[in-house]
Amino acid sequence: MMDVRLYLKLYFNAEAWKKRLFTQRMKSIYDLDCRRLDKKIKIIILDVDDTLRGHLDVMPKKTIEFLKQLDVKGVRMALFSNMTLQQRKDLKMLLKGVKVVYGRFTNKPSPKGYFDLFSREKVKPENVMVIGDRIGTDMFGAYLAGITERILVEPYSIVFGALKAPMYIRVLRKIERWLFS
Repeated sequence: MMDVRLYLKLYFNAEAWKKRLFTQRMKSIYDLDCRRLDKKIKIIILDVDDTLRGHLDVMPKKTIEFLKQLDVKGVRMALFSNMTLQQRKDLKMLLKGVKVVYGRFTNKPSPKGYFDLFSREKVKPENVMVIGDRIGTDMFGAYLAGITERILVEPYSIVFGALKAPMYIRVLRKIERWLFS
């Protein structure tokens, strides 16, 4: 569940207005070139809905293969999503065999889940990269946690024609991009 109170603070955060909440943009996760990853990056946190798949959609085989390739190359991954426990269980079954850490407290944009990951995985914020489609949840939460590598991707549903997020999320996404890009 999204931390609505903290999300609304984004709009009243003077720092957010002064600097970009994301450090890089890509069309999709498939544009990530593992060979060019900075050696300091120890783990990549990936949003799920509209980053790895359409909103609450089935995980595409292409994405599963992509995650498997990252795993084989030794890239450590964590999945952070504001999804239900059942959706998380389904995702774990689908990605069985892929070494992935799942965020325990992912009520983004709260940084609590990120801090928990830093502690569990023994990493520092400067050794983490976040990839997501929303400025107000993915990028703002990573910013609050001190993560310096924040990559904004275009929504999976738009790029690949998958299931779209509900209208209120699409409207909020447009507002976020208009205000903070």
